[in-house]
Amino acid sequence: DVRAITIEPVFDPATTSYTASVPSYIVRTVITPTTVDAGATIAMSGSAVISGTASPTFTLGVGDTVIRTVVTAENGIVTKRSLR
Repeated sequence: DVRAITIEPVFDPATTSYTASVPSYIVRTVITPTTVDAGATIAMSGSAVISGTASPTFTLGVGDTVIRTVVTAENGIVTKRSLR
């Protein structure tokens, strides 16, 4: 059971790709994304997620699993990130 996974590098709005490593016995994960803009929407690998709530469960395969996140601000600006 892993409660907190370190994501690298440290979050920076200019960074678009992040990496997290988990032990091989971890086969599923959820992520709880948060936004600064209360009116923003979040989609993680195509599934809508409410800021501050858990995502759907992601199945982790051996090797890289990429989880793509798209945040759309209230003013329509879209920001894309990936977690590998």
